[in-house]
Amino acid sequence: MNSSGLYASYVKSKYIGMQHEEANLFVLRALHYVIREVFAQLSPTLVITTSSRDKMMFTWFEYVLSNLVSMTSDAAVQVLHINGSSPVRVPGRKYCNLIMIDAYESLRDTMIAEDNAGYDNHEYYFIFLQTCDVFIQHELELILEHCLAHYWLNCNVMVQTAKVEVLIYSYYPYREQHCQTAQPELVNRFDGHRMINDPMFPNKLTQMHQCPLTLSLWHMPPYVELSWDNHTSQLLARGFEVLLVKHLAQHLNFTLVLLNLSLLHVDKYQLTLANGTEEGPIELASI
Repeated sequence: MNSSGLYASYVKSKYIGMQHEEANLFVLRALHYVIREVFAQLSPTLVITTSSRDKMMFTWFEYVLSNLVSMTSDAAVQVLHINGSSPVRVPGRKYCNLIMIDAYESLRDTMIAEDNAGYDNHEYYFIFLQTCDVFIQHELELILEHCLAHYWLNCNVMVQTAKVEVLIYSYYPYREQHCQTAQPELVNRFDGHRMINDPMFPNKLTQMHQCPLTLSLWHMPPYVELSWDNHTSQLLARGFEVLLVKHLAQHLNFTLVLLNLSLLHVDKYQLTLANGTEEGPIELASI
């Protein structure tokens, strides 16, 4: 591949849709690899969503999609086209997602977070962000913050740079330097034939680096017994279920912050969805 020639064609083009065809094929191979080697191992069905508020970019996504679908014959694929000027919501759970966008706002237009909010186990999201290099970092941060806010642990973002590099970014919510944040980390790259690192969606909860997690509980012996220590001015908890959580905290290396829900009015801890208020037990546990 003549990288200098491709770079020049990219720089001269106002829209990525006008870039050299060889760069388009490079992106297609990367996306096809993800479908064949990653999503095909996770589920027999796949949802491909294209979303853009820019007409020319939307047309380019359609071009990529038509070529991609022609290369994919083994999976049942649901295709969604989201036009930001007149978005149409298609309800229903979306388990394995390949999403092509040009900005964070285009991701919001898909309303996938709302569709998947009511399900407990984790879905998979592979997001192809196509934008100019100068915007990549800012859009990456917004997208990954969106993933964290909606509990999308299996969330990767692929970008294509002006030098026709295909790079994969993700986030780890618990690191030694930070807790419950979504700082972009380069985790993979496409070499023209394959992604150099496996797996595509690693387990991110094996080491939590002493980050605090809120344990929401109420007094219900013998499972949970709550008492107040006047000497230390701390809430104490014991019982069978508390012991299990303490073992889990030791195994995953996180610290516990106890929250006595029985002291709150019932309205304060009613179960809410991920996009609801900040007063449900799920939301309280992530404080």
